[in-house]
Amino acid sequence: MAEIMLKIGDEAGFLDGDPIHAFNDRKILWTNANVICHHRRAGFNQHGLRPLASAAEEYAKLTSEYRFERVSTKEILRTRMATNEQDVFSDVPRIVDGRSQHIFVQEYVDYATKRATHRIFGLPGAEVWYGGSIRIDVGKVDQMWQMIETKTPKRKADHKLWPAGGLDLQHHFMFHVEDFDDAAADSLTEPEFGPVTKIRNGIPKTKRMAVKQRKNNSRWEESLGMSGPTVDDIKNKNKRVDRKPEIVHTLNKVFPAWRM
Repeated sequence: MAEIMLKIGDEAGFLDGDPIHAFNDRKILWTNANVICHHRRAGFNQHGLRPLASAAEEYAKLTSEYRFERVSTKEILRTRMATNEQDVFSDVPRIVDGRSQHIFVQEYVDYATKRATHRIFGLPGAEVWYGGSIRIDVGKVDQMWQMIETKTPKRKADHKLWPAGGLDLQHHFMFHVEDFDDAAADSLTEPEFGPVTKIRNGIPKTKRMAVKQRKNNSRWEESLGMSGPTVDDIKNKNKRVDRKPEIVHTLNKVFPAWRM
C-alpha cells in the first residue's frame, strides 16, 4: 500500500506537515525486492563469482537492458533482453550502435572481480554480467515478486511497507493512503516556486526559484483523524510511532489544496 512520509515540526527548511516522500505501491515493492535480491546476498561460488540462477541474477535479468556472456577467450555475446537481439564483441573494434566498440575480455573480468562487491556471475571462462537500465513498471515488479516467491521464502504480502529506519519513524510520521502513480508522487513533493530578487553588484536580478520546500502541506492534526497514536506521540521525537496499515487515507483529504 502507498505511504506518505510527513514532516513533523518545522526543521531543516521544511514546515510541519510537508510531505517529505511519497511512496507508491510500485516503488515500495520494487525497493523491497531490490534489498532481497541484492547481489551481496547471493554470496560466491567456489570460483569467487556470483552463482547463476540465484535471485540476484534473476533480478539482474529483469532490471537490465543487456546480458553479457563470455563465449571464448576473446569474445563476449551481448543480448538485448527486450528483443533478444545479439552482438559479439572482441578485442577487434567493430561498429555497433553507430560507434566503434571493442573489449579485452580477460582484462575486464580480472579488473571487475578484484572487488568483493563485484556483480560477475557464472564460471571462469564463461562469466556473465548485466548492464544498462530500463523502466521498471508495475509488470516488471510483479515479475520480480513471482521470481522471489519461487526462489526464496520471502512473500510479497509481507513487504508492502516502505523499509523505513527507526530514526525515520521518530522524526516523521508515516501513514497509508490509496495508491497513486509516479506523476502524483512528483506533484505531491514538488517545491513551491516563485520570483526571488537578489542584489548583485547593486543590480537587482529576479529569478524563478524554490521559495518553499513543498508546495503542498497537510494540517495533519485536523485532517488525518487517526486512531492509535496520539498527536503527542507523533510530536515526540524520542518515540517511534509505528504505522497502522489498516488505516488508509485519501490524498485529497490529507492535502486539501493538492491538485494534479
